[in-house]
Amino acid sequence: MSSRSGVHYATRPLGASVADWLSKPTAAHALGFGDGPVAAVLLLAAVALLTSVAVKGASVTTAVMPTTRKAAISEWAAEPAD
Repeated sequence: MSSRSGVHYATRPLGASVADWLSKPTAAHALGFGDGPVAAVLLLAAVALLTSVAVKGASVTTAVMPTTRKAAISEWAAEPAD
């Protein structure tokens, strides 16, 4: 099991509990907003978050810098000559 799936299994019950608390009737000691509105708001929040990450991620360039001079020389020597 990867750490990503571990996070999913740890957070999914929490998200489901919050969604149930927001959507279920007040007779069930919840807020009673209804399933449809809660699903719509959570969907919009997820889309906004993913769009934000996608846009910001597209403008960020990542470079792996060697941590030592010896590593830099080794990488330089391993590159093919033009």
